[in-house]
Amino acid sequence: MKSIRTMALAVAILMVCAGLALAINKPIYDTGYPKTGNNAGEILVKGTTQMDEGWTPTGSGQIVAWPVGGGATTSQSISVRADGTWGEASIGGLTSGTNYNVVVQVTLRAGTGAQVFASDPKQAVAK
Repeated sequence: MKSIRTMALAVAILMVCAGLALAINKPIYDTGYPKTGNNAGEILVKGTTQMDEGWTPTGSGQIVAWPVGGGATTSQSISVRADGTWGEASIGGLTSGTNYNVVVQVTLRAGTGAQVFASDPKQAVAK
């Protein structure tokens, strides 16, 4: 019985550590972003991705937005710099005055593999 508890504890610790290892690659918005854009139907994003050792940006990412309460998604490609920063970039074609959930997805490479990391969704109103 004691060995089962020990093994369960070891698995739990491994799962927590694995989650922490990937957490650093998460895109994070700069303070105040996402925010209402300058043009009708636009939202602006800006932020950075603190990369774990061995991870580098592929240079690509995207903004994904969908109306709060549900609806069609809209996406726009963005550039991600070598230091992991992105923006100030915009997503347009949105309905003015509508509140949107906004997520930034950044593609990072480690060795020969690549993985997409997404920010937490935040809300902003399209101009």
